[in-house]
Amino acid sequence: MTVKRIAFLGSGKMLMEIIKIVRFSNEFKICGVILHSDLIGRNSSPNSTRNVNAIPMCKTLEKNKIFYEDMNEIKTLKHSKILQQNLDIVIVCGWYSLLPRDIFNQTNVFGLHASLLPKNAGWAPLVWSILNGEEKTGITLFRIDEGVDTGPIIAQKEVRISNKDNIYRLQTKIIKATKIMMKDFLDDFSRNSWTEISQEKSKRTLNARRYPTDGKIGSEMSSRTIYNFVRAQSKPYPGAFFEYKNINLYVEKVKIKNSKFSQKNSGKIIIKGINVYLGSSDGWVKITKFRYKKQKFNLIKSFYRDFFQEEKGR
Repeated sequence: MTVKRIAFLGSGKMLMEIIKIVRFSNEFKICGVILHSDLIGRNSSPNSTRNVNAIPMCKTLEKNKIFYEDMNEIKTLKHSKILQQNLDIVIVCGWYSLLPRDIFNQTNVFGLHASLLPKNAGWAPLVWSILNGEEKTGITLFRIDEGVDTGPIIAQKEVRISNKDNIYRLQTKIIKATKIMMKDFLDDFSRNSWTEISQEKSKRTLNARRYPTDGKIGSEMSSRTIYNFVRAQSKPYPGAFFEYKNINLYVEKVKIKNSKFSQKNSGKIIIKGINVYLGSSDGWVKITKFRYKKQKFNLIKSFYRDFFQEEKGR
């Protein structure tokens, strides 16, 4: 059996796990890895954001004698020495821009997307799946073409979303499912026995890009919406937040509460002892964990200081 020449484009823990699988295979030779920039978008753009899923990979690749190129250095894929080789397959995982047509026209280029395509194509699929209160998602391997996650599907694996899953736990489930799926696919590819199925365009949904400012908790949100909103953007993502005295306070975990407080205080804060409650459109949520402990301390201190000053003034 001929050894297949493989290269990778991307970033993140999922990519590293796939590289580990291939590294121990006798059926593939790793010709190189092109690492995505730590920023999503152009460095000069005000809309560029940090890639929260990026992990340090250079030392690991060097240790395992795997040649790599950094997009921060080569600037464009046209300058890639890796892609100029005679490759049998390229795996794309954690890449945040469309690939030039000449790359996927010259060899087999497959991408990984963390949803059950054609649903939740586009940006931040796992975040959107939790925001939308979905009960399942998954991982899809598909052939790269000129569209945004539009190519034929090669393999999929479903993952259930628990009501207790935050974004980190869901990502962990997805990585586990991806490893199983990719082991099976690589076996098929080495035997030239994989299949491809066109996506059903009528079932396609496309998600918009999200920015850190999109994490603001709206006063019109229901308790359930806030609960999903917070767990979808917990670490490593920028986080959900609410404003208090023009300061953004970041929330890591909440619990829906059936309280005796007034039901007409959307967006309001109530503090009982050291417990903080945030009003929703249909009730309250208890903030059980702030991202920064100091913010909780300062909030409680400010709240009681204002309360006692008001009592003095009466």
